[in-house]
Amino acid sequence: MIRLFLQLLLFGVLTLLAFPSASYAECSSPVGVEGEIIYNIDYKTVQFCDGTTWWNMKGGGGDGLIALDECQSAEAIIFNVTSGMAECPYDHTPDAFSFVDQTGGELSTATETAIIQIANIDDATDIAVSGDGTPEYRICNDATCSTAPAYTSAAGTIDNGQYVQLRLTSNATYETLHSAALTIGESVNPWNVTTRPDCFIVGGANSCADCSVAGGTVVATGVTAGESVCKFSVDLSACPYVDNFQGVGWRKFPNDPPSTATNVSIDECSDAENLCPSGWSRHENWTTTTEFNRTTADSKCSVYNLSQCLTRFDCSTGEHSFANTARESCQAGIHIVTSCDRPRVVDCYARVTEVGCK
Repeated sequence: MIRLFLQLLLFGVLTLLAFPSASYAECSSPVGVEGEIIYNIDYKTVQFCDGTTWWNMKGGGGDGLIALDECQSAEAIIFNVTSGMAECPYDHTPDAFSFVDQTGGELSTATETAIIQIANIDDATDIAVSGDGTPEYRICNDATCSTAPAYTSAAGTIDNGQYVQLRLTSNATYETLHSAALTIGESVNPWNVTTRPDCFIVGGANSCADCSVAGGTVVATGVTAGESVCKFSVDLSACPYVDNFQGVGWRKFPNDPPSTATNVSIDECSDAENLCPSGWSRHENWTTTTEFNRTTADSKCSVYNLSQCLTRFDCSTGEHSFANTARESCQAGIHIVTSCDRPRVVDCYARVTEVGCK
């Protein structure tokens, strides 16, 4: 009998050497080839390898099969007699949640998500984080993470009703993405952080490239790195201007002034919103101004009347180079003399020659 066994064994070895076996795809953990069947003593179930995944055969049919790695470690797969399906014994799929992607971030900066509550899972559900920018998460017991628990990148578990927050370090290059994913049970939740451009127009409606195309000049605001406005020259000939002045910027008074005090305004190009090109809008007080001039030789704003009752008082509006500065103004007045009782005051405004738009 022993001799016969040895002969059969030798025959089998020679057969294998003479006729190499066909190549099959493999499964892993443990290693197996397509069509191989094993008994998993840990989960008390028979498994077979389909060339990629070990499948549980407790479910008894094609629709009842699940991959062993669909359940958390140390959880035995069970067979649901009602549904006829093999399934994991616990619920590890939380209610749907997502993180809001962030754009315009600073370079190489720690960036956090909002704090989100995890609901409708069984306790001790697996949690893990992966991705770019050294992502980490922290688990909190309230919506503000009031106890400031430390962030971690190590896999762990989370209980139903707890809160989670994710952070990563943004990319060191402009307009570049870092992406991370937080996995809770069977739910994978991605999050993206994109750094800002090297130059951007405040408000985001237009870009620095748009500024150049429109004929403007990009000027940094100095508020945050890269933030800019687009500076445009003002075409004074296009100003909403009524030519009722004696000389540029002088209000013409009627020959017979009214009997009560009267205020008028000398405001050349006062509608600053209309000074930006189409598709652009004014940003705060970004302007360049010059004094309101009567003539090129006289930078005073003045009010006068030929009546002997009136004495002229001049004022100078002042001016500023391009900056976020309020437009200058001053008041010119008329002094009452003798028996005249009809005073006048004129508000004078500096002329806008450049405007900052967004």
